[in-house]
Amino acid sequence: MGMHHGYLAATASGSGLLAALGRHCGDFFPGAPVADPDDLDLDGGDGGWGLALEEWPHYAILLDTSLLLADAPTLVVELSRELGTAVGCMAETLSGAYSLTAARDGRLLRQVSVQAGAEIVAVGPPLPTEAARPITDPDGDGLEAALEYLGFAMHGSAVIRPVRYTAARLPQPKPAATVTGRARVEPRR
Repeated sequence: MGMHHGYLAATASGSGLLAALGRHCGDFFPGAPVADPDDLDLDGGDGGWGLALEEWPHYAILLDTSLLLADAPTLVVELSRELGTAVGCMAETLSGAYSLTAARDGRLLRQVSVQAGAEIVAVGPPLPTEAARPITDPDGDGLEAALEYLGFAMHGSAVIRPVRYTAARLPQPKPAATVTGRARVEPRR
């Protein structure tokens, strides 16, 4: 089936993550918690995208249907300056696009960008999970393994609520690799 969304995770409460996102890229409107994830209404309406927020005791994960937030390396680094650890990752398997950005305290730990037919551009050493579960797994297993390794497990019980993102202000497009000045091309696996 393939993955067609992204995740943005941070060591913050759900409200803390949304507040930080609001300072960088516009308005987020959380809805009431739902008992069953199948009850989520991810229709953003006329004014944006429908997202889902999973709130855990020590972190929050935003399911990003727009791919605008999860694939914004500079935003991830900025969020980590404010919140501690932040990870953005996404897969759009129809086009063959995958990305992962992980940062802690404003320092880029790992950034990988994959586009179909192009070289893999990467910053930072590979995560231990990448050899056995590459981020290019079409069902998102590699991205979920990376999230778990970085402290954002997505199993168990979380408070889940819909969130509407207006996209009135978009994240800055500057790639995080330009922040560090070091990018390298990795061989395809």
